[in-house]
Amino acid sequence: MIKSDFTTDIYNYFWGNSDLHERWISEYRSINQHPINDCKTDHKNKLGKQTYCIQLTVRNWVWEHNNWRVYISTRGLSFEVKEDLTLQQVCEAWQDYFFKITGQQSKLLV
Repeated sequence: MIKSDFTTDIYNYFWGNSDLHERWISEYRSINQHPINDCKTDHKNKLGKQTYCIQLTVRNWVWEHNNWRVYISTRGLSFEVKEDLTLQQVCEAWQDYFFKITGQQSKLLV
């Protein structure tokens, strides 16, 4: 679990790398296009019960794994990784999450 570690939005790792950013955003949008209740239910079915919920401006359901954290709220989905990861480790974290949700390999590692 990474609950107490500092995390950053995965987008920050892809800023300035247009090829990597385009491949990631395509995969991100494929997951984030469903209505929030469907997205939350899909995550619960594939990842199990959320690690915890937090109430910020809106309620966030949070799932955590070793190097990544995903938030789902009425505003959509946010994917974060530990700040100290290399770009390769960030891509591997995304692959782990993407495969668990979609059953497909991510194009980030190709």
